[in-house]
Order: sequence, then structure tokens, then C-alpha cells
Amino acid sequence: MFKRKILEQLIYDKKNEYKNQGRAITRKDISDEIGIPLSTLDVILNESKQIDPRSSTVEKIADYFGVSIDYLFGRSSMMKNDIVSEEIENYGNEPLLKKIYAYQEEVLKLTKELCKKNGLTI
Repeated sequence: MFKRKILEQLIYDKKNEYKNQGRAITRKDISDEIGIPLSTLDVILNESKQIDPRSSTVEKIADYFGVSIDYLFGRSSMMKNDIVSEEIENYGNEPLLKKIYAYQEEVLKLTKELCKKNGLTI
């Protein structure tokens, strides 16, 4: 089940990031940047509704905040999409690690497409 508290924390962190820069950002601004209507974001954050968002919406949210889909569902404590990207950051631009990362991204993309095609959520 989608973890609303995680999304609330991400939004809170984003607002603080802007505040620290002397700027402001609203939930409407965030929903526009994600590419979803504010009403959709409000429904997702409404705990009384207890519905999971569509996989395409979850993907947009994950992409916007730079986190994995598993992180949004509370299945992973790692915010990033994978361990390999962390290895690249820690150990530089090793050609093999870049190839592994590219392959992993392609597998993730194909998995998302297959789930979407079959009406499944990730």
C-alpha cells in the first residue's frame, strides 16, 4: 500500500528546501511540477480514502522527488532507485558500473511498461 506519510514528508522537505532559499512553493506548484492535478494529490494524501494511486502517477511522483517506487510504498529504506547508482557516486565513472546502471534502468522501464499494459501497479 502506498505510504502517504512518506509523500507528506517529501513535500514537507521540498517546502523547507524552497524556504531555505528564500522562496515559497505550494502543493499546487508541486502538483503542477509532478504533472498531476492538485485534486489527485489531495486524494492521494487523504488518509480516509485509503486508495492507491495509479502506477503512472506513482512513477511521476517518484521521478519528481528522485526516489524509488519501492521507497514510496515503504518496501525499501533506500531513497534512490538502486544500489548501483550509489556505487557510481562513491567510486567514480567506472565504465562497467555505467553499463550495469543503464541495463538496470532499462529493465525497470520495461517492467513499468509491462505492468501498465496489464493494469498492474508496482
